[in-house]
Amino acid sequence: MNSDGPAAQLLLLHARLRNELGAEYADGWIDRGVLYVAVTGPEAEAKVRDAGAEPVLVAFNADELQQAGSQVQTWLADKPVQDLEVHSISTSGRTGTVTVKVPADQVTALQAAADEQAPAGEISVIVEESAGMTTPMSTK
Repeated sequence: MNSDGPAAQLLLLHARLRNELGAEYADGWIDRGVLYVAVTGPEAEAKVRDAGAEPVLVAFNADELQQAGSQVQTWLADKPVQDLEVHSISTSGRTGTVTVKVPADQVTALQAAADEQAPAGEISVIVEESAGMTTPMSTK
């Protein structure tokens, strides 16, 4: 990637805004050449807009989502459904959710357990079918 091209500039802007916004930052993403930044308050919305990015107002910040992801991980360790096989856990500041990916035959039961037990409190847990176990990228 060209280090001074449009995408690189958006990534640098994202990094700067993430640092400046602190606890009001939730997530950032680039779509069709536009940087979107999810934030939790009107002052942060203004900062993002003034910096040339598109603000998206959301309910939960990055730290709250990370904490929710940890709570879900702890809950999953207790095997809320029989023979549970978790492939991945992720959070999204865009949607304000924790997503758990499992084999297709476990989706319905785990989603029902998550709906009933609310392991992440106010933050929704979405259970989706996994394409397979996540593996680390090679650094070689």
